[in-house]
Amino acid sequence: MKRFRMIGVLAALAGLVALPTYAQSAQSAASAPLEGTWRVEIIASDCAGHERPPFWAFLTFARGGTMTGTTTNQAFPGTRTPDHGTWTRVGPSAFTATSEAFILFGAPPAPAPWAHRLTQSITMVGADEFESNATSEFVVASGALPWWPAAVPQGCARAAGYRMN
Repeated sequence: MKRFRMIGVLAALAGLVALPTYAQSAQSAASAPLEGTWRVEIIASDCAGHERPPFWAFLTFARGGTMTGTTTNQAFPGTRTPDHGTWTRVGPSAFTATSEAFILFGAPPAPAPWAHRLTQSITMVGADEFESNATSEFVVASGALPWWPAAVPQGCARAAGYRMN
């Protein structure tokens, strides 16, 4: 009987010793508030205040800092592929994200695809809502800026994201 009681006491002590380690690992595994999938309403502009009609996108921010997305914007001159990119936390409720999507121009021998690059500053305004300001630029797939920059100006955008539940 004493033996069983001693085993019970040892098991309880082992549990108490392991509890802080478990709590710490659970805290470090806690998700950042940006993680998840969001419906995002976007209003693009020419950065001088001339806004375009709003459109919608889905953005998914995965644990570990990767993101994917897709958009309903039909203003592109070719077919736009889904977005792929990265994000990082820069403050308690602040994040940055950079993503790119290809813009394709028909069947070969079509011009080299462009990449549409978005750089966002994201601020959480609630558990299920964020606001974002972004810059938009186009580059050729090789990463060099296109030689016709006047035809494809940089742009700006502001957005509001709503968590999909």
